[in-house]
Formats: sequence, structure tokens, C-alpha cells
Amino acid sequence: MGILSSIFGSPRPRQQATTAIKNILGETILEVPVPRLAGSSCLRGKDLSHADLRGQSFCGADLREVILLGADLRGCDFAGACLRNANLAYALVDGASFQRAELDNVDLLHTDVRLAQLEGANITPTSTIPRIRVVYTRPEVA
Repeated sequence: MGILSSIFGSPRPRQQATTAIKNILGETILEVPVPRLAGSSCLRGKDLSHADLRGQSFCGADLREVILLGADLRGCDFAGACLRNANLAYALVDGASFQRAELDNVDLLHTDVRLAQLEGANITPTSTIPRIRVVYTRPEVA
């Protein structure tokens, strides 16, 4: 034991920053070991049904197969995020941005998503988005 530790005690271990995800009732449903969700893959495949994620930034995040059924996503930024095979049915999406997001086979049924929120997004015929129909045309073979 050194002189400083005998005076001040042993150094405390540094705690890793975490993000707590709560549901709409305020109960913690998941804690993830990252300080911010943007660019992260820690939510990939997680069931976050009825989560309260208002105003969060998920820019560039890997959210493949995430379940956000009935989640509050108002004001969220999903720019450039990968939401392939994600379920966002019944979610509140007012003011959320899905610009340049990967929306292959995403389920946005029973949401009030607007076309402007999807600018530049990759939407495929397997995506279910209200009032938006994607038609795939096969390129001509020369």
C-alpha cells in the first residue's frame, strides 16, 4: 500500500456509462452499456415494446430485428439507421425522421408516418408502411 492510498484510500473502479431504457410507465426495461445509442448495435434484436424513446438519436445505429411495438418514438432521429426486419407497428412516430434509413421488411403498420419522414430511405416491397406502396420492377436484360 502506497502513501497516497494510505491517506486517501484505494481508488474506486471506474463505472461504465450506461443508458437505461424505460417503458411508457417509467419502468426500466433494459440497461445497455453505452452512453449514447447513435451508431450503436446494442439494441439489435431486442424487444422494446412500449418503450419511451422520445427524442433519442439512433443515427447510424444497427437496429435490425428490433421490436418497437407501440413504442413512443416521437422526435427520434433514425437517419442512416438499419431497421431491417424491425417491427414498429402501432408506434408513435410524429416528428421522427427515417431519412436514409434501411427499411427493408420493416413493419410500420398502424403508424402515422408521413412520406416526408422517409426521404432517401431504402424501402422495399416487403416493407409494410401505411399509404406507401413500393413496386419493384425488374431491370431489363440486354
